[in-house]
Amino acid sequence: MNSDQNAMFDSRLREKWREIPSTREGRMFSSDLLTVDDEALMKYWDQCKAETCTPEIRGWYQERYKATLANSAVADIGPGLGLDGIWFAKHGAHVTFVDIVEDNLTLLRRLCRLKGIDADFYYVNDFFKYSFTRTFDCFLCIGSLINAPLDFTTRQVEALSPFLRVGGLVLMLGYPKERFVLSGARDGAEFAATTDGPRTPWVEWYDDRKVQQLFGPAFRLEWSRNFGYQDTEFNWFELTKVGDR
Repeated sequence: MNSDQNAMFDSRLREKWREIPSTREGRMFSSDLLTVDDEALMKYWDQCKAETCTPEIRGWYQERYKATLANSAVADIGPGLGLDGIWFAKHGAHVTFVDIVEDNLTLLRRLCRLKGIDADFYYVNDFFKYSFTRTFDCFLCIGSLINAPLDFTTRQVEALSPFLRVGGLVLMLGYPKERFVLSGARDGAEFAATTDGPRTPWVEWYDDRKVQQLFGPAFRLEWSRNFGYQDTEFNWFELTKVGDR
């Protein structure tokens, strides 16, 4: 992409992801959730948790990394409703919620206040430039690195990487190639409409080869797996940063 294309894609991403994944199938605009009272918001959050933090979806990796991330600095990049970040914070992680939409962060601040969670919040005003005041032990990327073409996301990862310590983890959820093939889509734009709705500009599928290409030689892929419906719904990648890019 050239600079004009990047700017246009930036705008489309921010417009789309005002609409955050919530229940198993549903999505809500953060601006709408901000209008409900605290009781209704917590009831909805609990519904989302009950539907998605099950052993076969979020629950298995929450339990797997609970001890690993305790007392760690975690950047939850694209946190949605904070179902993972809040869970890890409750189990000892210090979480920084990182988002491209101001209303999403306002909603997360409110949720954290209601749940007694001490967290930090970072608004991404440039996908390719970050100014965190610390380095992190883990980047938690639950579906947040799949929403742009590979060249765009590679630049994003290059900009993020200096803020992950050597030895730190990347935990990434994506959509597998099998799901892309089954969708019949010809490219990421068509695939996006089948996964995250018609307003979604792009979804990139990932496998081991593409993830290693995305992160480059400074990262080692430790393991991966498919999970979810028929083992074709989602995939998971754990990487370790082993050097500087």
